[in-house]
Amino acid sequence: MTLAKMKPQKQLKIDRTEYQEVADCIRSDQVPASHIVEYFGDKMFYKWYKKKYLNDISWSKPSFNIKPYGSSKR
Repeated sequence: MTLAKMKPQKQLKIDRTEYQEVADCIRSDQVPASHIVEYFGDKMFYKWYKKKYLNDISWSKPSFNIKPYGSSKR
């Protein structure tokens, strides 16, 4: 089951001064998925988190050059 399909059980409002602390806990796997869904129920926190951590997709691109099979010259 993905986080996008989970519905928050309760509505949380995270204080802006705690955004970084909560994000650090999420990123270090200290928070179970069910609680992450609840945290992301706070739209302002989710917007902040997404901008800070999820908009940079460069981590998903390989840092090496892969050539299609059969394209290398011998």
